[in-house]
Amino acid sequence: MTSKYTKNRPAISSETKREVAIESGHSCAIKGCTEHTYNIYHHIDFNRENNNPDNLIYLCDKHHKMAHKGIIDKKSLREYKRQNSNFTGVSIKDEIANEFEGKIHIEDIRSIDVLEDKFIPNSKEMGIKLYEIWAENQYKYTQKDFSRILNIPENEIYNYFTGKITLSLQQILMVTEVFNLSKSYFFEGTYWTRKAYWKEDIVKYTILSLVYPKSKIANINNEGIFYSSILKSYAKSICMLHDQLFEDNEKKAIFSQENQRVKISSSLKDLISQQYYKVLEQYPDFDKTRTLLNYEKILRNWFFASGEYISRIIIEGIKNIDITDANNPVVTCRFDEDIKQKNVKSQTYNNNTIAMESA
Repeated sequence: MTSKYTKNRPAISSETKREVAIESGHSCAIKGCTEHTYNIYHHIDFNRENNNPDNLIYLCDKHHKMAHKGIIDKKSLREYKRQNSNFTGVSIKDEIANEFEGKIHIEDIRSIDVLEDKFIPNSKEMGIKLYEIWAENQYKYTQKDFSRILNIPENEIYNYFTGKITLSLQQILMVTEVFNLSKSYFFEGTYWTRKAYWKEDIVKYTILSLVYPKSKIANINNEGIFYSSILKSYAKSICMLHDQLFEDNEKKAIFSQENQRVKISSSLKDLISQQYYKVLEQYPDFDKTRTLLNYEKILRNWFFASGEYISRIIIEGIKNIDITDANNPVVTCRFDEDIKQKNVKSQTYNNNTIAMESA
């Protein structure tokens, strides 16, 4: 069989070998493997002529064979390398955490600001955006790769991430081109590279399909405040519903609106839980984050959901939105109406029409 290689394999320099072996402690780079006797320098991209340290990983014979068979893919290998590297995302995250130690958790607060379309371009925001781009792509680009894109020394990348050094116009154009981002990316509000989700066509359409009277849409003064206020109201209602159904507290186990107080029976709770299980899934799991309230965590979590999914949750839970006063929309939820009527209307979601239909 003819070899697919037409050139002799270039030798890996002793300096590069030392750097790669030290990176994983002279043991196999795969977590949990302690083999250190018969190890091999593996080319992650399978190009044996590419002896860049970023493309080499130290593997035992077994894991080397698994890599060549694709059982351990390239993405996994780069992740193992990243975890072993002295310049990992973890160390960067730790440094950034130390930078903001004792202050408000800016990452959490930014999600709410972005939802409201609040944004003031400055060096710190640009740094956070740059870090998020790298963090989202670190399985493909090491920190050294990312530094090369910016044309800066690797040891300066932290200063860019924390906003101590501001990106130049040339660097902005280069990053947006390489990572296929809009040219305005660094000058608009985003959270983990995503704009406010209400700006996406399907989410905006879904919300507007529920508003009445439609003639008042033209009276909306500030879209950020308008859409975020609707989503905030809905998220708060989801939290209230969850507490009503699952908290052992008499005060939480009643529904109150316009001075009406309605007890929720066990059977009604069961029906509500079944009909609105998708909506109830939005309630956040317990975590140690105290910066955000539960409804704010829901709004933040939706930044990591698709627009189609968010639209479904909106349609399944919201009956209508009164915008008689366009600057103070009133959200009426289906489950609140069911609780008032003490009867659950069995409906299913139709993703073709983006509407609820009788089951």
